[in-house]
Amino acid sequence: MLAVAQVHVLTWQACYRVVMSDACLDRLPILEREVDWKRFLETLRRMLLASGVER
Repeated sequence: MLAVAQVHVLTWQACYRVVMSDACLDRLPILEREVDWKRFLETLRRMLLASGVER
C-alpha cells in the first residue's frame, strides 16, 4: 500500500503545484496516506462482502 500512497502524494505534488504552495505540497505525509488507503480498501472490502459481491 506504500506504493499507492507514494503515487497519490506525487500526483498531488505534480498536479497542484500551480495552485497550492510548495510548502504545503512538500509536507504531504506519505505514511498518513498509506493509512488512509488501507482503511478505505478495508471498508470497501467489507461493503462488498456484506452486499454479496464476490471477487
